[in-house]
Amino acid sequence: MPASFKKRNKNTKSYNIKWDRDGHYFGVYFPTKLTYIINRMGIWMFSSSIILIIIIFFAYTINVILKQKRLSEIKNDFINNITHEFKTPISTISLSADVLLQPNLSPERLKNYTKIIKDENKS
Repeated sequence: MPASFKKRNKNTKSYNIKWDRDGHYFGVYFPTKLTYIINRMGIWMFSSSIILIIIIFFAYTINVILKQKRLSEIKNDFINNITHEFKTPISTISLSADVLLQPNLSPERLKNYTKIIKDENKS
């Protein structure tokens, strides 16, 4: 066989090797890998924990503010309701008393307005 054919044959054989199944593996061992990573991330872990604590306190503060707002709204609604319940009978009694002060009042109207005053006074 000629020498050029042998050269070509060697070259073609090297291209046909399947490197993923030849049984050889390459690995690198870093003995201080974990220590190195922890040392490099130390400031980031500290900063992240501080930011997490700040976010938790912020969420707690927002929650407390919203609860206080709801309680304030309930208190205001209660006060408005009580005020309305007191003002309605007083307004009716006042209006009836104004009508009773008119000089030309018929006995039927007088009786009707005194009944209104008595009913509103009971409730």
